[in-house]
Amino acid sequence: MAGYAPLAASAFLLLLTLGGTLLARLFPHRAVPCAQELETRIEELTGQLHRAHEQRSALGQGSAAEAHGHSPKAVRAWALRSGYSVPARGRIPVHILEAWRAAGGPTS
Repeated sequence: MAGYAPLAASAFLLLLTLGGTLLARLFPHRAVPCAQELETRIEELTGQLHRAHEQRSALGQGSAAEAHGHSPKAVRAWALRSGYSVPARGRIPVHILEAWRAAGGPTS
């Protein structure tokens, strides 16, 4: 769901912009201050979104070993030595993981 945050923020900013245009048409006597307030708020929100995106990028993604509790590279090497057919990339089949754990691999 985190991948949808920039899209949701962009949609929100679009609604703010459209809302400002609509308010300016409905209340012309208030248009200039309202538009300026909206522009200021949009700039603030855009800055917050940019900072949040930078923080998320800085965090990066953990390794597969951290996420799954095992090193896919180690499991693949064991599987090949043990006679299993294992894909070089992608998910390791469950039956291979179970066999690896039964043979003494970590249980986490």
